[in-house]
Amino acid sequence: MDVYLDQSFRTYAGVRELIEWCLSKDILFMINTTGSQGYFQRMFSRDLLPQIPVLSANPMIRYPQGESDPPLIYDLLEIEDKASHTEAVMRAFGVPPEKVVLIGDCGGDGPHFEWGAGAAAYLIGSMTKWSLKRYCERKSIKISFHFGLSYSEGEARDPEKEMQVNFIELIPVIEAVLDL
Repeated sequence: MDVYLDQSFRTYAGVRELIEWCLSKDILFMINTTGSQGYFQRMFSRDLLPQIPVLSANPMIRYPQGESDPPLIYDLLEIEDKASHTEAVMRAFGVPPEKVVLIGDCGGDGPHFEWGAGAAAYLIGSMTKWSLKRYCERKSIKISFHFGLSYSEGEARDPEKEMQVNFIELIPVIEAVLDL
């Protein structure tokens, strides 16, 4: 995994800065992904991403608890777990649903967006794939804000254009949602 991170790790522009900004404003930042816990543990231990308070990820690959690991780690086994983990974190930290911002990109985020729409969360489609748009259309879910590229049915992803999108530009959106 370290070789892969050394040779291939990339994240969108401004992701690190967005996370750091959220943390500096006492905004709880949670990564909720079907990716492996071990992948994120290695990223945190190598300071490729800032340390965050909560990770919800697949436990298939994980390492012994390290000091750079998030204090709370949830085992995400099914995409439906994203919603239940978000709800558990909201309860644990006393976050009201109207102060929750969900960011998703594909149909696998559809059930999370469905839960978020029902809970009054703010939904951001980021590099939105057709699969998420279709899921939301079929369930009458309105994505609150589209950020970055948005793909049509059958349209190929354009990773180079995606990498030009700067996530720091989400700060004013988040400030407006949270009344900062």
